[in-house]
Amino acid sequence: MAGKRGLTQRLQAEIRRRRERPRPHAVPTGDVRSDRREEITHNHANLLFDIESLLVDCWRQIEGIDDHWTHVGLVAAMRDDPPDHPTPCVVFDALKGMRSLREEIDSEVWLDALRVVDQSLRTRSSLRHGDCSYLSFATAFLAEAAGMRSDYKIIEGRVSQPEPPKSQ
Repeated sequence: MAGKRGLTQRLQAEIRRRRERPRPHAVPTGDVRSDRREEITHNHANLLFDIESLLVDCWRQIEGIDDHWTHVGLVAAMRDDPPDHPTPCVVFDALKGMRSLREEIDSEVWLDALRVVDQSLRTRSSLRHGDCSYLSFATAFLAEAAGMRSDYKIIEGRVSQPEPPKSQ
């Protein structure tokens, strides 16, 4: 009985806390139409590059960020509603900071760019906690696009780590 009462108190506290915040906007967070996806990838490749670079930087700097938390942070940025957990909040804050620096970008283009990146993330990852398939892919893709050397290689759409050195 005490456990049920504690749960009720926590739920009521959460309801009171959320009453003070405005309701999030209903923003579609699904896939982008294929023609719009092509338009974004061709005309705004630098924006996609910046967003993916930012996500990889968050992954490198903060322990615990994986594909799941990256997805949650992207969806929160699309809705402009900060997540409750601190890990995706790092991604949300970074994206919000980038958005404030890129005011010349139309809000529809910004949202579609976030959707394109999120669609790519969902395609390449299981979104389970600890899975970093997308972030590994993005690291290799960004390194290849910048002409830099990476520990990861893209082979026919897959990312593979280099073989460890053989001991003699």
